[in-house]
Amino acid sequence: MQIIVDELKAVQTKYGDDRRTEIIEGESGELSIEDLIAEEDMAITVSNTGYIKRTAILHVPESAPRRQGAIGMRTRDEDFVEHLFVASTHAYIMIFSDRGRAYWLKVHEIPDVGPGGKGKSIANLVSMEQGERIAAMLTVKEFGDDRFVVMGSRKGVVKKTALSAFSNPRAGGIIAMGVEDGDS
Repeated sequence: MQIIVDELKAVQTKYGDDRRTEIIEGESGELSIEDLIAEEDMAITVSNTGYIKRTAILHVPESAPRRQGAIGMRTRDEDFVEHLFVASTHAYIMIFSDRGRAYWLKVHEIPDVGPGGKGKSIANLVSMEQGERIAAMLTVKEFGDDRFVVMGSRKGVVKKTALSAFSNPRAGGIIAMGVEDGDS
């Protein structure tokens, strides 16, 4: 043990010098996952059977030759693209179900499988109940008090809620609107 101590002291005297960095007070040192993910726009594609994927949007110069017939999403014969929208990797996708529940999904958590991939079932990404179906989807970057979500049921019940009421994501979702039996 004494040999190790002696060798470390020799290294310290040979290479040791005054500290060159300065430690200063700043904002909290905690990093979130979003801090490590580059913010970029993604094309979000959802099929009618509930498969979702994201694909990076390639910015092609106007002078580049146009490619015809590019495939945006592979689907089975009975499947088709139901929702297609653009969202930032730092945004949320709000998923509203036919039972009045709201779920959150961060865009960067959606699998990036490229243009030819099928994607992943939304049921594997959010914990929807058995038999629950997607009624609507919405991209949200900021949950402000000055923006609202308006929901309506098949039987004519309408509800307007400030977007800020949805600012606290929960894994199991929340009840966004009470839906009676026989309604959706």
